[in-house]
Amino acid sequence: KSLPKTVCEKLDNGRLNDAKTILEFCNNNGITVVNYHNRNYPAMLREIDNPPVVLYVKGNLPDFNSLPSICVVGPRSVSEFGKKSAYSLGYRLAKAGFIVVSGGAVGSDTYAHLGALKAEGITVLIMACGFSVSYLEENRALREHIAKSGCLISEYPPDVPVNRGTFQVRNRLMSGLSLGTVLVEAAKRSGALITANHALEQGRDVFVIPGMPNMKQYSGSNMLLRDGAKPLLDTSDI
Repeated sequence: KSLPKTVCEKLDNGRLNDAKTILEFCNNNGITVVNYHNRNYPAMLREIDNPPVVLYVKGNLPDFNSLPSICVVGPRSVSEFGKKSAYSLGYRLAKAGFIVVSGGAVGSDTYAHLGALKAEGITVLIMACGFSVSYLEENRALREHIAKSGCLISEYPPDVPVNRGTFQVRNRLMSGLSLGTVLVEAAKRSGALITANHALEQGRDVFVIPGMPNMKQYSGSNMLLRDGAKPLLDTSDI
């Protein structure tokens, strides 16, 4: 059965009013709204399952359609070797002209972003919440820096808070925007594995820095190597 006409009209008007409120907020806060049919919408996102209808962008959206992009991920509680690896990858990839994509979390993500910034390259941070939400205040300065040289991207309206589900949904964008995903290290239950699995499902390359088999922080990433991921011994492997 179809809904009564009066109900349909109320629903349509409510959605339109909500959209106008969101657009007004974005216009007043330096946020660009890029819809699926916009020429600046990254073509690679159109190739994945359930691409976002709109992207909210703070900063300058790089040309994903002509510049190569690589996602660098790893755990929040990352080893010293992992920190150095993420930083070095971010730096060297950015110097080589890659867009460095990550999630802005503490740990591996932060070091990948910082490496790209040090190289004065382009780095993109994918948010797991809306832009008006207070989240991870210790990385606020990092996000502000990235917004000046690259951009922040979210598929969520400004007032959507972060939760466990938004992280998992966000991860598919990180891999979807990238030609390949690099896993610095990951234990068996690491959230970074979700991004790597998204990349595999999307038909993208997955690179893994090999780790000692007897160390827990590499148990998940080494399993990916066993299952066919590409070992990363040097940035030139990418």
